[in-house]
Amino acid sequence: MIRTHASALTAIALILCASVSPAATYYVVNEPEMDQIAVDAYLYTYPLLVMDMTRRCLTYPLCVDGVGPANQFNHMRIFPKAGFDTVLHANVDTLYSSAWLDLRQGPVLVSVPDTAGRYYLIQMMDMWSDVFASVSPRTAGAGANRFLVTPPGWTGEIAADVTVFESPTPHVWAIARTLVHGRTDFENAHIIQDGYAIADFGEWSGKQKPAILDDPYATTSLPFRAVDKMSAGVFFKYASQLLRVNPPHSSDDVIIDRMTRLGFIAGAELDWNRLHPAFREALERAPLIAQQRMRSHAPSIGAHINGWQIDTRGIGVYGNDYLKRAVVAKTALGANAAEDAVYPVVYVDRDGRTLNGERNYIIHFERSQLPPVNAFWSIALYNAEGYTVANDWNRYAVGDQDPLRYNPDGSLDIFIENERPGDETEPNWIYAPEEPFHLMMRLYWPTNQVLAGNWAPPPVIRIP
Repeated sequence: MIRTHASALTAIALILCASVSPAATYYVVNEPEMDQIAVDAYLYTYPLLVMDMTRRCLTYPLCVDGVGPANQFNHMRIFPKAGFDTVLHANVDTLYSSAWLDLRQGPVLVSVPDTAGRYYLIQMMDMWSDVFASVSPRTAGAGANRFLVTPPGWTGEIAADVTVFESPTPHVWAIARTLVHGRTDFENAHIIQDGYAIADFGEWSGKQKPAILDDPYATTSLPFRAVDKMSAGVFFKYASQLLRVNPPHSSDDVIIDRMTRLGFIAGAELDWNRLHPAFREALERAPLIAQQRMRSHAPSIGAHINGWQIDTRGIGVYGNDYLKRAVVAKTALGANAAEDAVYPVVYVDRDGRTLNGERNYIIHFERSQLPPVNAFWSIALYNAEGYTVANDWNRYAVGDQDPLRYNPDGSLDIFIENERPGDETEPNWIYAPEEPFHLMMRLYWPTNQVLAGNWAPPPVIRIP
C-alpha cells in the first residue's frame, strides 16, 4: 500500500508516462517539480499562441486596418493612429506592410523593388516569434531583390538569382517597414510599398495555383490579451494543436522531454479530461504563476544605463531563453534582431522618479553622443499600457528624419512636455500626457558601438 502523496505521484507518473512513451523513464516525484514543468511549458508555448492569434486576427478582414488574406502584403498607408493596439509600441517612423505567408502548399517568392536608397526592412518571423531572416539594405543592398521562402524540408529547383530562406514553420509573419521622410513623404513611400510582391508556388513555378484555405478567427484587437484570458485547459489544448503543425526548434529537446512527463506530448492531441488529476491541477496553476514571472522578469531584461533599459543580445532570436521570448511576445511582439534594430526604453528620470507629464523633461545629447546608426533613430512616447497618446498636434515621436534644431556646438536637446512650446524648441518637442509614460528609442541598423554595449542614451532630466 502506498502511503505518501509523493510516492503516489511517482507511481502515477511512471505508469502514465510509460503508457505514452514506453522507451523512456520519467521522474515526476513531487508537486513542486510538476508545477515547475507546467510553468515552463506555459512560457515555452506562450509565444506560439500569441503569434497564431495575431495571424488569425491579421488575416480576418473585419479585425483591424491593414489586414487581408495570407500570401499578400497588406499596407498601412499612414502611421498608426493613437491608441492602435494590434501590437504594443507601434512605431511612427515607418509605414508597416504585413504579410502572413502560408507555406503549406509550397514556397512563396517575395519581391522587393529598387528603393533608390530609401531604407526598408522586411523581417521574417517563424511561429515561435524568432526572426529567421531579414532583408534590408544591410543584408541585400538597396536594389531590387527576390527571395524564396520555403517550408521546412522543401527541396526543388531554384533560379540562380533568388536567395532562399527556409522557414522553421509552415506559417511566417513577414513585417515590412518603409522609412518615411516626414509626413509629406507618404506618397513616395507608397510607391515602394506597392512594389513589395508575393507570388505563391503555383504562380512562380508555372503550376496551377492551389486554393489555400484558412480558418479566420476574430479575436480581440490585442491578441496577447485573448491568450492571457484563456483557461489552462483551453491554453494547453490549443498549444498541443499548434505543436502538431509547427515543429519545435532542434534545440528544444529538453523542454519537450520535460513536458512529456506531464502527459503533454509534442505532436499529439492533448486530451485534457484524460490527464491524471495531479497533472491537470499543475497545469491549471501554471498560467497565474507564469504571468507573474513574466511581469517580474521584464524589468531585468538587458542592461540598465542612465535609467535606460537596453537589450542588444538575444532579442529577436532567443535560443532557449523561453522566459525572455515570452516576455517579448507579450510586450513587444515583432521585435527585430539587434543587428537591425535596438530599442532602449526608459520609465524613470535621472533620479529614478517615474516619468509623468505633470512635469517637464529634457534629454541632452552631446555632439559625440548622438545615436550611432546607419539608418535612422527616433524617440517615441507611450502611455503606461504601451500605446501612443492622442493629442492635437500629432506629436508622438521625434528623430533624425524630422527638422530638428541642433545647438551651435552640434549638441541636441529633446524636450518632453505637456504644453506646446510655441518657440524655436518646438521641432524637438514630444507631447507628454499628464499621466505616467515611458519613452522608447529606436536605433535602426545600429553600429557596432551600440551592439557592443559601448553607447547608451543620456539620462532623462526633470526640469525643476
